[in-house]
Amino acid sequence: MENVSPDKTALKRSRVTALVFAALTILSLLLLVYAFIQKAESERLMSEVNECKKNYEEVAGQLEQEKVRAEENFKRAEEVYAQAKALEEQAKQNRK
Repeated sequence: MENVSPDKTALKRSRVTALVFAALTILSLLLLVYAFIQKAESERLMSEVNECKKNYEEVAGQLEQEKVRAEENFKRAEEVYAQAKALEEQAKQNRK
């Protein structure tokens, strides 16, 4: 078997190490780019969530106003119904 000189072995080992570090550097750069893309997407989604929350709060306020208005209308309708019933009873008694 042929003896390989220690210099060649060290050179080969350093080349492999350099290739491994280069591959890891490229991988880390790709992951960095991916992280920035994900960050931008999350910021966009957070902005959309904040806008939806604002819209929800506006609609909830409008809903509460409509609920109050509906309750008032219901009370008025009950009063009008009671008045109509009273007038109907009065009309029945006046006919007798």
